Amino acid sequence: MAESHQRQLVDCSDPAYRNGKKALEAAEKAYQWTKGPGELSALAAAHAELGQFDKAIEWQPKASDSVPTQFKNAYRARLKQYQEQKPYRF
Repeated sequence: MAESHQRQLVDCSDPAYRNGKKALEAAEKAYQWTKGPGELSALAAAHAELGQFDKAIEWQPKASDSVPTQFKNAYRARLKQYQEQKPYRF
């Protein structure tokens, strides 16, 4: 549930619901508990939402490296977005 709420703070198509600062706080807390690919990717997405694309580009490959094979293309696509200075949108 926490991951779902954090995702809405970052990737919602409606800007009224996005909040990069709160998303980063939630992602950092989640990462403290579970250092999985979802948490790594959430950190990257939150940084991108805040315009911190250098940090997003730092976190997203770590997520891509640890995600199961069937998700690698999606995670790499997100990295490409960050390299193009674009935040993640669902």
